[in-house]
Amino acid sequence: MPVQYRLFWIEPMPFSNYKSISAVAKEFQINYLRDNFIVETEFAVSEVFRNELELIFNDGVFDNSESAICENIIYPVLKEVWKNYRSNFLLWSHQTLVYNENLSGIPDYIAFLKKMRYNNSSV
Repeated sequence: MPVQYRLFWIEPMPFSNYKSISAVAKEFQINYLRDNFIVETEFAVSEVFRNELELIFNDGVFDNSESAICENIIYPVLKEVWKNYRSNFLLWSHQTLVYNENLSGIPDYIAFLKKMRYNNSSV
């Protein structure tokens, strides 16, 4: 007799159901602080990256959709910056995050400190 599986799917509440960070903070009883934590740091940008970006802006179709903007502009810039910080940070793209049945989603990009814990294991 073949094994039978019952599949269940709970439709989680996507991030977009929340209209603001404060709405999420209120519902999940989170205290948060807004602060300017990014320190402007000068670093060299490779000529290859500059040429690729120029090619996209001059000859590519980069702004016809959100996906095109993400793939052609946002991710290449994030990756170029991340290269200088890769010993301390991981850069994830379109990783599904599930907190519980009421909150889940797929952020375009997220950066993690390598020492953070994720699913009970270091990343």
